[in-house]
Amino acid sequence: MKLEIGKFIIENDRRYSLVLKVKTNPDINHSKKYERIEIIGYFRDLEQVFNKILNYNLAVSDIETINEVKQELESIREELKELKDITLKSI
Repeated sequence: MKLEIGKFIIENDRRYSLVLKVKTNPDINHSKKYERIEIIGYFRDLEQVFNKILNYNLAVSDIETINEVKQELESIREELKELKDITLKSI
C-alpha cells in the first residue's frame, strides 16, 4: 500500500506496519525534482498515522490565537475523516 495525501506519504513496512513520510523542499530555489522525503515515524494503524498528521500540521502552522487553533483542528480532522472513510471503503 502507498497512499499520497498532499505532502504526506503512507506506506506499508513489513517491520513496523505503516511508515509516515513527508515531502520537503530543502531549497526553494530548486524545482520539485529536488524534493526530499523525510520519515516522520512508524505506526501500527491508520488512526495513529492520522493523529500524527494532525499534530504535524499544527506544529508547522502559523497559528496565533485559540480560535485559529480550533479552526485548524476542525479543518484537519474533517480532511482526515474523509480520507479515513475513503481508505476503509477501498479495503
